[in-house]
Amino acid sequence: MTEDRGHNRASGSGTVLEVPSATLKGNLAYDLLRREIISCRFLPGTRFTEAELMERLDIGKASCRIALQRLIQDGVVVSMPRHGYRVAPITVKDVEEVFALRLVLEPLAARGAAGRINRALATGGTPRAPT
Repeated sequence: MTEDRGHNRASGSGTVLEVPSATLKGNLAYDLLRREIISCRFLPGTRFTEAELMERLDIGKASCRIALQRLIQDGVVVSMPRHGYRVAPITVKDVEEVFALRLVLEPLAARGAAGRINRALATGGTPRAPT
């Protein structure tokens, strides 16, 4: 049997796919950190270092860098050479984009919901299952 050397193996339909564990951990770290930023557990402007992130997420340097590069590409994290990283601030443009998107999506959602309402529910009666 051969040595695994830090790779995870996923098999499906007879083939073996090797994916470096740093990539998998980097993607998991990306997802976790992005959720923490979106939920404001990492507030805009918060500064941190690779070492702090590695300790917090219990990951290695390669995984940490994979996660950070993806977050930088997304515009969620800003690199500060020789000073670490910081969570990107929320700008007026960001807020305007969110509201512009809501102006498009919410009327569509309302029209879709209105098309599914039944007469009993609309008149205050007992709703029944659609037939």
